[in-house]
Amino acid sequence: MNATLDIPFTAFNASRNCTAFGLWHDEALLRKETTVTLANFLRSAITAEVPGSVSNGDLMVWWENFRTNIAETQIDGLVRETTFVCMKEVCETMSWEGNSDISGIGMLIGYVIEAILVALYTIAWFLRERRKLGVDPKAQLQNNHISHTYTSFHGSASVFLTTAMVFSSAVQLAAIVSTVRAAAIQRSDWIEITTSGDVVMFTLLVVVVLSIQVNASQPKIRRRKFRTLCSVLAALAFWVQLVAYVSNYGSILQKIFPTREFVDSAEPEDMVRLCIQIRGTIVFSSTVVLWTWGAVVLSGWVVWPLVSRYPRKPLVPGLRTKKHKLLDGFELCLFAGALTGMIAIFILYIAHRIIYHGFGQAKNEGAWTFGQIIALFTWVPVVFELTYIYRYGLKQGLEGRINSPWTVDVLEEYIQDVEDVEDKPVSDRDSLPPGSAI
Repeated sequence: MNATLDIPFTAFNASRNCTAFGLWHDEALLRKETTVTLANFLRSAITAEVPGSVSNGDLMVWWENFRTNIAETQIDGLVRETTFVCMKEVCETMSWEGNSDISGIGMLIGYVIEAILVALYTIAWFLRERRKLGVDPKAQLQNNHISHTYTSFHGSASVFLTTAMVFSSAVQLAAIVSTVRAAAIQRSDWIEITTSGDVVMFTLLVVVVLSIQVNASQPKIRRRKFRTLCSVLAALAFWVQLVAYVSNYGSILQKIFPTREFVDSAEPEDMVRLCIQIRGTIVFSSTVVLWTWGAVVLSGWVVWPLVSRYPRKPLVPGLRTKKHKLLDGFELCLFAGALTGMIAIFILYIAHRIIYHGFGQAKNEGAWTFGQIIALFTWVPVVFELTYIYRYGLKQGLEGRINSPWTVDVLEEYIQDVEDVEDKPVSDRDSLPPGSAI
């Protein structure tokens, strides 16, 4: 019996509240145990009713008496048994170096940027439909600025296709690197392979992104073959990465699934590594979703110019063929699905953080982590492209000037539309200078 509190030691049940146990267990492993966390754990673990007048100091005295009267080996066994029973909560509440890499401010803002860019693409699709359904395409191009506005949004959509997937790669790279750092003393085969693959893929993606951006911003070097080559390389890179993740996912699950024997013999450092790997599989689940959408989107982006052909017969203004309607519907569904998936992940992320902080685990993280720095760097192409689009696309479009490199695609599409309507063959489209009268 405790001299201070009339509570028997047999009333202690560590697994009564797994969340409270996980919070205390996390601090105990890091040797940063606080009185508040331990007191909350004891209040939830003691089956007997604890009077509200009992202070945290009284509970600390009771806990010291408990540890004095119970053998240390029995306490260690009790902690290991409770850890196995509360494995899910222990890993969810555990703090580790890679946590802020995955769920820090960089990831939050990155998802917001991606959602905004997808919304911009949806607006661009709507503006394009309005322009194509106009009665007089010539007057529409000359008298209003819908085509210019669409051009600007279309440029931001191209940025989304590349930046969103590069950001996903950066987050995954940060997760793997953090896992490697935590498991450095453990021989790891798939971790080293996946990390080296991530570095190669991330470098390749940066090259592809820069190629696409330079290609899109310089009319003189904008050739369909080069554009198609860049898109094919990006699509292949995403599919290779996706296959690598999915193939590793099954073996990872088999390796990290804990057994009672492992938990009974595991040291605290082993438990930390185990939880890090379990948290890593959660990251795999979310990033595989993003990678899947990225592969599908880029594949559609590659296939689109191959299957979309202007009909040879004259078009009646305002009339769309069934083939074009199907392709437009496919394009819209593709990006609507990507937007829905990212919104769902974003909501789950917010819900997780609210629940996590709701249990008193809010921490002041003063230092920027590796993953957050990478996420910050992914803003650079977004800011650059949005500034470029505004300066040379949207701003000049609203002022009525057609001298932006981004407008070449719109002008070429417009010329093709008009000549198809009038049943005139295309002689030499490249000879028409940007901004020439039609």
